[in-house]
Amino acid sequence: MKSKLVKIWGVVLTLVVLIGLLVPAAAPVSAGNMQWTEMTTPNYSNGQFRPGSDVDFFVVAPDGKTMFSYSNAVAAVATAAAAIGAVTLTVDSTEGFPAASAALVIGGAAVVTYAAKTATSFTGIPAAGAGSIAVAHLVGETVTDVGAQGLLLKSTDGGVTW
Repeated sequence: MKSKLVKIWGVVLTLVVLIGLLVPAAAPVSAGNMQWTEMTTPNYSNGQFRPGSDVDFFVVAPDGKTMFSYSNAVAAVATAAAAIGAVTLTVDSTEGFPAASAALVIGGAAVVTYAAKTATSFTGIPAAGAGSIAVAHLVGETVTDVGAQGLLLKSTDGGVTW
């Protein structure tokens, strides 16, 4: 009786394997093709690059959809730490930075907007959301004006394509 049961199981398992080999495999999953769009080289008249200009640095904003370029032409040094959600950023000097409504790069990694400035601070930084201080910053970090180079690329699909 035991040998008949083993033989039956052997035949059943063999049939299962053969049927599994005959069933067509599922189509491979694909992430899709990369989509690129052509962008003409910007010029200063639209607040972007001139042909042949150098991009010194670039940073992706916390929203993950906006890429800014900047140079260290106008820079300051943070003289006080800035906590997440801080509405003021204290630096050694704001000389050379725009008086109001501009963007900064802090530590080469964060884009922050401000509404006004004093001789040693940027004020009116949003407490949350776009343009806010989303990560803590330390004393001594470089604070750079995004300046005339400004917006480099804006993604329309959440940072998947640029």
